[in-house]
Amino acid sequence: MKKTLLFFGLLLGLNTWAQSPTPPAPGCRIVTALDADNDGFTTFDIDQYLTQFRGEALALNYDLSGYALELYPSEADYVAGTNLISSPYNNIVAFEQFCYMKFIYSGSGPFYDSAELTLVFGCHKLEASPNLSLDMAIKKPMTIYPNPTDGLLYFEQPINHIDLYTTDGKKIQTKIQNQTMDISNLSSGIYLMEGQNSFGEKFRQKIVKK
Repeated sequence: MKKTLLFFGLLLGLNTWAQSPTPPAPGCRIVTALDADNDGFTTFDIDQYLTQFRGEALALNYDLSGYALELYPSEADYVAGTNLISSPYNNIVAFEQFCYMKFIYSGSGPFYDSAELTLVFGCHKLEASPNLSLDMAIKKPMTIYPNPTDGLLYFEQPINHIDLYTTDGKKIQTKIQNQTMDISNLSSGIYLMEGQNSFGEKFRQKIVKK
């Protein structure tokens, strides 16, 4: 009798183990998009990605049909439920953006422990890449110093024009004087600078404001 109970207990344990998803190694899933015209920006189709993601999760034995999936641009936004990322989502090519996924259970379909879902699927990274076929139009970065800076930037060459953008694509009014630029009035963070020197060569550079 004890042997029979042990046998069925072993079968039950094996069946439970076979149905349980096996988490892959922790890490971020990477979402890529091409900057087709090399203007420094690209657009992510978040809806398409979430559809693709559901399929990948199902292949790992996670049926997320009963969950609403939400992406947030920071951990603080994830907690507060603010600045939800939706399609179409614009991003700057020079930056990688880590995103956090929230899983909202509807009450139907398989249910999974929220901590498990967060561990396995919580991290996502948006990566935008330049169009290499047009890469000759973009020259190597100009020397701009100091970078990071407290406010004053110096350029190694005379500048025709400069465009400065925040990480969410907002253009900032700028002024160049004697090959210098003062950004001391800007908030600390990362900015994308694009411009053209007096020789007509284009450049793109990431600027860090302390």
